[in-house]
Amino acid sequence: MLLNGNIVSGSDDGTIHIWDSNTGKKLKRLEGHTNSVSSLLLLPNGNIVSGSRDGTIRMWDSETGKELKTFEGLYTRSILSLLLLPNGNIVSGSRGDNRIRIWDSNTGKELKKLEGHTNSVKSLLLLPNGNIVAGSADLRIWGISYGVADLEQAFSRMSAKQAKKVWELLKKLKEETMGLKNIDNEHVIKAEARKGIIEVLKIN
Repeated sequence: MLLNGNIVSGSDDGTIHIWDSNTGKKLKRLEGHTNSVSSLLLLPNGNIVSGSRDGTIRMWDSETGKELKTFEGLYTRSILSLLLLPNGNIVSGSRGDNRIRIWDSNTGKELKKLEGHTNSVKSLLLLPNGNIVAGSADLRIWGISYGVADLEQAFSRMSAKQAKKVWELLKKLKEETMGLKNIDNEHVIKAEARKGIIEVLKIN
């Protein structure tokens, strides 16, 4: 939902639509992607960021519908998830190379690649401590706030008790993680579409 209350949607034909939430009337059609739009992100300034199965990330002015930039260092496969960091940078997850990337939202340039997942990165969640949980065929925690792209080093920032609990949790996750959502500072909801279940996981 936009700052003015209007609604944004992405379509299989690669277009993005802005709708009047009161009347249901379509206000704008944003064109540029060449394949389906798989993820959308709203920035604090009202701009829209979109990820597509065409392998690109694009930024749009929600008022004019104009494309502002296409991010550099693009994927050759689908963009499946987007996340906004507190410093304004953007995180994306992909299908194909299974990497997480961090982007400068002002320049559109790639800042960092995070490697380690063995399957598509379908969901991203920002934890209160600034770290990121990424859902794939496995579940990993990345110490982004410290510039660390390594699970073992992310553990080093936790207490021994916290690290043990998180490690025990990770070992239990065998099925593909389809969705993640934080409830509070200590819990995450994990939804597994293949199993048809929703779990509440303790992270502290």
